[in-house]
Amino acid sequence: KSDPDGYTFLINAAAHSAAPAAYPQITYDPAKDFSAVAVFGVVPNVLMVAPGKGIKTAKDLAERAKSGDLTYSSAGVGSATHWAAERFRLSAGFKATHIPFRGGPEALTEVMTGRVDFCCIGISSSMSLITDGRLLPLAVSTLRRSAALPDVPTTTEAPTIISGTACWYRPKRRVLSSTNCTPKCRRPWRCPRCRQSSHRRASSRCRCRRRNSTL
Repeated sequence: KSDPDGYTFLINAAAHSAAPAAYPQITYDPAKDFSAVAVFGVVPNVLMVAPGKGIKTAKDLAERAKSGDLTYSSAGVGSATHWAAERFRLSAGFKATHIPFRGGPEALTEVMTGRVDFCCIGISSSMSLITDGRLLPLAVSTLRRSAALPDVPTTTEAPTIISGTACWYRPKRRVLSSTNCTPKCRRPWRCPRCRQSSHRRASSRCRCRRRNSTL
């Protein structure tokens, strides 16, 4: 547990903000004890089944589930993959048994082999299996279609309406104990030659840069 001085950062995913819902006894509050700095990226979750299941669309999956109890895998209780699949299940109105694993690879393997019926996991983890034809994508969970899977509809295009379940990654730090503490990452960069300051080193236009493009 670091001191809240603004110099120690935590790189975490969307599951961090939803942790209290899965683990009510945790000793920290993601909203009050951490301060978000920036978003590194957003990864669409992909609703997937094994090709041999005979399911072609998200609507087919929902109809199959209503006729029998299905199973779905995730990368662990409280993970973004858990919430994405659960939100799809609730919006489609069917029951399914959650089977959590220690990580995404195990969850994908179980769906790929047919031992688990479906999952909703990030596109970066599943893209190679989709390309090889070992998993069939039914929908992506973002508002817009993914450029990597342009032919796969969004869940909002399906009869079941879910959105906003993409997994984001961002750095966070402990809430500062003093408003006078300025984190080093927010201090301006100063050119070692002309000493001109800039908050963005990569795009700075100091006097030296104008004179010497190799600086």
